[in-house]
Amino acid sequence: MMDLDGRDLVRGRHQEVREGGGEDVTVRGVDDLLEQRVGAIPRLLAPVLAAMGCKVLHTSRRDVPDAIGRRVGLDTLLAQADIVSLHVPLTDDTAHMIDAAALARMKPGAVLINTARGGLVDQPALVAALRSGQLGGAGLDVFEAEPAAPGDALFALPNVVVSPHIGWLTTGTFDRSFALAAENCRRIASGEPLLHRMV
Repeated sequence: MMDLDGRDLVRGRHQEVREGGGEDVTVRGVDDLLEQRVGAIPRLLAPVLAAMGCKVLHTSRRDVPDAIGRRVGLDTLLAQADIVSLHVPLTDDTAHMIDAAALARMKPGAVLINTARGGLVDQPALVAALRSGQLGGAGLDVFEAEPAAPGDALFALPNVVVSPHIGWLTTGTFDRSFALAAENCRRIASGEPLLHRMV
């Protein structure tokens, strides 16, 4: 989704898919990319984005290596970022962290990407910001209410790209998931520590 938005495909690609076709689209540069917090996904994504010429900014409650990008406050991030990409869990503290006030503080024409949790964003406020032109677009893999209703206002907006919350799922990732599961079963049987253990 970030690639779609960064290449100004938020309108073009979504419409092309609806119409059953596709054509080349001019690439535009992305000056700043905001990543909320710095977990596993942003740690992997930041070097790739930096290699593409993006200036990566983030906000985090803990210290992270400089290689991840520059740590700044949320207000600075919202004001400077061309793309705001959310990578945080949904908690009482993060629910509607992107509300009407936060959307108004965002750089005019910026793009919001949410592949984390739908409840992070006040969806009616997002629709209003997209309709008014305050935001240039949105890429959404999650919705405040899931599954999203077929008549959801976001689906009718030309500056929104949506996908089901399975954007990671490809033949390769599916095969890798099974291989990791099999390896962890082997480790359990051998009394070895598990890979990617979550506590």
